[in-house]
Amino acid sequence: MYEFHGWLSLSESTEESDVGGLDSALAGLRPLLDGFEPHRSRADVTPLNGEYVLRLDGLLNRAVDEARALDDVLAYLAARLPGSWGLLYDRDDAWRERELAGRFRVRVLARGVVTVRDDPFLSPWQPTIED
Repeated sequence: MYEFHGWLSLSESTEESDVGGLDSALAGLRPLLDGFEPHRSRADVTPLNGEYVLRLDGLLNRAVDEARALDDVLAYLAARLPGSWGLLYDRDDAWRERELAGRFRVRVLARGVVTVRDDPFLSPWQPTIED
C-alpha cells in the first residue's frame, strides 16, 4: 500500500503570492496534476481568500505513476513558485530502507527547497496507527 497526503500554499515569492506570473505558473501545474486517478487519488488547486492551496491525497495498491508525479509536482513548485510552502506525507509498505521502513516520510517545501524530515507523530506506523 502506498499512501500520501499533503497541502501546499502556492505563491510566486515569499513576499507576495502573485507578482505577475501566478496564473501562468498555475496553468503549467495543471498538466502535472492530470495524471492523478480520481478513484485512487486526488490533486486539486483551490482558491481560498485570494490565495491558492494544492491538496494531494491518495491510497494506492502500490506506488505507481502518482508517486513519480508527486516528485514532479514538488520540483515544479520549487522551481516555478519558490514562495510556496507546505508538507507532503507519504508511506509505502514496500519500503525496506532502514530509515523509511515502517515510517512516514515528510517532504517539506519552503523557499524553493524540498527537504525530507522525520515524522514524529505517526511513525512508526506500527503500533502507532496499525497493529
